[in-house]
Amino acid sequence: MVSKKPQNNSRCELIYQGKASPEDILKNTPLAILKPVRIWGEDKIPTAPGWKNMLVWGDNLPVLKTLVEMKKKGELKDSLGRPGITLIYIDPPFSSRQEYRASNGVKAYDDILTGPSFIEFLRQRLFFLHELLTEDGSIYVHLDERKSHYVKVIMDEIFGEENFQREIIWRIGWVSGFKTRAKNWIRNHDVLLFYTKSPDFYFHKLYLPYPPGYRRRDGQVPRGKGYPLEDTWNCYPQDRLDSIQIMSFSGEKTGFPTQKNENLLERIILASSRKGDIVLDAFCGSGTTLSVAEKLERRWIGIDSSEVAITITENRLLNLRRNIGNTGEKLNPRPFILYHALRL
Repeated sequence: MVSKKPQNNSRCELIYQGKASPEDILKNTPLAILKPVRIWGEDKIPTAPGWKNMLVWGDNLPVLKTLVEMKKKGELKDSLGRPGITLIYIDPPFSSRQEYRASNGVKAYDDILTGPSFIEFLRQRLFFLHELLTEDGSIYVHLDERKSHYVKVIMDEIFGEENFQREIIWRIGWVSGFKTRAKNWIRNHDVLLFYTKSPDFYFHKLYLPYPPGYRRRDGQVPRGKGYPLEDTWNCYPQDRLDSIQIMSFSGEKTGFPTQKNENLLERIILASSRKGDIVLDAFCGSGTTLSVAEKLERRWIGIDSSEVAITITENRLLNLRRNIGNTGEKLNPRPFILYHALRL
């Protein structure tokens, strides 16, 4: 149920069984020890001498607490030298009650938490993610229709309702196959909740180019930058952003079951981070966020508890192609370390 807080009738709170207080989350979440497993590349990054990107295998909750401690020690800074992480994107489980397997048949992960257990699982991680952001930082949470409405209330609590920026609707693409068998409206979109740490956030507005030969209604050549992007994506011909999951052939495909496409993350990273900023994905899956951050000259941190996800991501980073969509010449990644997260 949703009820008003008695001490502040301008805020709503989601009440459910098992909801921990912020004090209990801090007290009961252990720190993670990040044990290096492998180091790739040379220690040469002009924007951050000594920095190595981080791929972490383990439960992201204690890892996030450790990252908060790193922020406090001044070990996580943006491109301008300010503490924190500029951009966070997460594509967490959707509470789908399914087991997901890679294309080779090996189990990638379980998505079995439901109800209050799922909400609290995500809420505790959002608590630390909020602490990790720079004061001008942003977070995008990728969900579907099952739990996005509950998560929005939780994010209003943690980030502040005034720091909710947009609900982005991403149309997945053309409809075919089993989806057409639905007995009501056919589901064809995901939801991205876009929040910021404060009202004074970094944002680089993006535009789609005008089509060749385009003229204004008065016949004049347009002088603007193009069509400014809306909060509905892949909804008209100029904005092609189909999911690779509906494509039979794609050079991006890694075999991970819920992989997202590179041009989706390119849009988010270009809009909400600068070159040299840190981008964090705490459910990195197939490594799309990390790969695109690498191509766009951002630093990155990726976390996942699935060994399959870590193996796929590590291999992907070592075999990058320069262009979005995994085409073009080979791109050697900047230095990164694979860590195994152990609980303290």
